[in-house]
Amino acid sequence: MTRTSLRESECNYDYMNSEAIFKCPICGTNYDISEHDECPVCAWEFQGHEDILKEDEKCPYHLMTIKQAKDNYAKGLNIWGKPIQADTHKNK
Repeated sequence: MTRTSLRESECNYDYMNSEAIFKCPICGTNYDISEHDECPVCAWEFQGHEDILKEDEKCPYHLMTIKQAKDNYAKGLNIWGKPIQADTHKNK
């Protein structure tokens, strides 16, 4: 699967408006990936291969695994270990 076809399966891409609404695999926030490479809530950076990574597999582009990032999020922390702002949950 190519990055383009993977991206299409991961987000709702509107080629006419160049908007890609992406659902973060860590916190579930929907955001426009054409405006942000990383999730505005948990700071996970979309790489395009998240659906083929195992929960405990670390890719070279992230400092933690998907499971570690989800554990941080469950504790109210982003991937950098900083508290998540309460107002960032509005776009979920």
